Amino acid sequence: MHKAVNHKYGTKEYSYHLSEVNRHAKLFINFIPKEDQDTVLAATWLHDAIEDAMQTYNDVKNVCGKEVADLAYALTNEKGRNRAERASAKYYKEMRDCKYATFIKICDRLANVYNGRQEAKNGRKNSCSKNMQVNIQNLN
Repeated sequence: MHKAVNHKYGTKEYSYHLSEVNRHAKLFINFIPKEDQDTVLAATWLHDAIEDAMQTYNDVKNVCGKEVADLAYALTNEKGRNRAERASAKYYKEMRDCKYATFIKICDRLANVYNGRQEAKNGRKNSCSKNMQVNIQNLN
């Protein structure tokens, strides 16, 4: 999906980011009731599909069901000229209102921090830490 729109994750294929979000979710999946774990893990693979891969809510829903589509939708930034406009108070409220969306967003941020550390070890600059501070404050 992301490959079709030439979406990268730094120097890596975007699928690396998705696998890292899924890996982090698996580390903490015991916080999620057993009956919802498969849905949450599926949504980690699709959390950016609407925002970044030109998929619609209905595309995700038709393939993975309403629960996964609702999570992907709740994790989709709004249109905007900058991060502040795209990640508005409305975006964070909708995320908080959607069961497990905040869990997936935290896993997404953990994957970003992990990747930022790896990039720094390899001498590449990463802007993740500044964005993390702003976004974590908005999750509260």
